[in-house]
Amino acid sequence: METWSFHHPEHGLYELQCGYDAEFRALHPEWPGEDDAPAEPGLPPADASLRARFRHWRANPHLRVQVLHEGQPIARMDDVPRRSLPLTPQPLDEFTSETPLLGQRGCVVERSWDHRLLEVRFREGKDTVEWEPPAGSLGERHWRRRQSSALARVGFPMLSGLRRSGWAVAVLLLGPFVRRILEWLERWLPDLPDFPDIPAPPEIWLPVLPQVDIWVPTIPAPTLPAMPWWVEWLFEYEKIWLPLLLGVVAGVMALRNHSKSEKFKEEHGEGGEGGELSRRSPRAHGR
Repeated sequence: METWSFHHPEHGLYELQCGYDAEFRALHPEWPGEDDAPAEPGLPPADASLRARFRHWRANPHLRVQVLHEGQPIARMDDVPRRSLPLTPQPLDEFTSETPLLGQRGCVVERSWDHRLLEVRFREGKDTVEWEPPAGSLGERHWRRRQSSALARVGFPMLSGLRRSGWAVAVLLLGPFVRRILEWLERWLPDLPDFPDIPAPPEIWLPVLPQVDIWVPTIPAPTLPAMPWWVEWLFEYEKIWLPLLLGVVAGVMALRNHSKSEKFKEEHGEGGEGGELSRRSPRAHGR
């Protein structure tokens, strides 16, 4: 089981536990999950190969998530959320689905392709604070790579935002190649037999009401100047450049949130960007 922790100066200690049903049921007999025990105990180490991570992801059930506040469970999720999860008490006898925060206190989560936690950020109003990942986790490896240089600190948030528009780039680059393959395969497909003609439905005659002529004055349309070529290009390829633009905006927002997080930590003595992961408050630690 993997535990992320964050101690808020006003609200207290929050913990985010990520594991399997069997692990949670050993701690909480009333745990609502019913999945089988994992085939391989524990999560793969941070330096595991992609093949080992993929094999582990295919062989094991869904990862579950439990949120604790001051050591007491307040919410349980049936999977690692894609975007957000609330930090307010939820029913514990069933799993909570992913819900938008809508201004309430909660967390914004970034996960990997195999549903592992990469980043967790506390959010309440205008405050946003990054949680420090537990030692030895995939999130810690991601954090250290992002903090390795100034270029990485800028590039990782940008790539995270552009990742959401990767499908548009794939369609732009791979579309002609896939079309050529389909045209080549079409030549080898047998011709389908002609379907028999379907008789036309019977004609039904309905009386036609006489049309009333109403004279409406015609207003001449104003003559608009011709659009520049680049404006026509933007309208024609809207599905390509718009996702890329949104990805860049998301990356800029991630940089802004990181700066706000570091400012919050400096103001409350949690350690800034220059601090190490080992320098944590006594209650804000990863297990």
